[in-house]
Amino acid sequence: MRERNKPIQIFDLTLPEPSIVSTIDCTCFAFGFSPDENALTLALQGGEIRSHRPSDGELIHTYKPWESFWSWGFSIAYNADGRLLASGHESGTVFIWDNATHKQIAALVGNRGAVRQLAFFPDSKRVAVGCDHEVRIWNLQTQQELSKLPLSSPRLFSLDVSSDGHHVLALSEDGCLTIWTGAPYDESSNETLSGELLQPSTMYNRP
Repeated sequence: MRERNKPIQIFDLTLPEPSIVSTIDCTCFAFGFSPDENALTLALQGGEIRSHRPSDGELIHTYKPWESFWSWGFSIAYNADGRLLASGHESGTVFIWDNATHKQIAALVGNRGAVRQLAFFPDSKRVAVGCDHEVRIWNLQTQQELSKLPLSSPRLFSLDVSSDGHHVLALSEDGCLTIWTGAPYDESSNETLSGELLQPSTMYNRP
């Protein structure tokens, strides 16, 4: 986690001598690049989400959750084509945004504790939400929880979904990497996925 009240500096590493191309002043707890690298999105104090142009730091758009919402942003994730943006917050709420219209299209409420990690499935119809003690899988179309996956320790350090959508991987504070495996999602089906989608298949413990 980056120190508070310190600017974010963006470097151009293609130059013979890496140099700063832009600086963004903010109090930020999480950030993420869009897939096309044309936007750097920041999760800020009070729940505000801002996208900036990396080349010069100029503000592109400010995403604002519910008017009365006030909760630190803790995590940011884009789907594969950059059409969707997810922001996870200290309150446990996840907001899903349409990047073309900049409108909020879903709010996933009920996660346990602060949302520390987010990862979209390849079909962009589901998202893995990593909180303290567990990972939850949500259906974005119905905004319903599909699966609840327990962690080996309270703190989650990293979360990812495999490129085929068959596996969810989570690295916990105790150094344990857990991999859940399930059948791929049939995109031709409109049925809601069952809570039995994923089962723990492998656990690797740090020596």
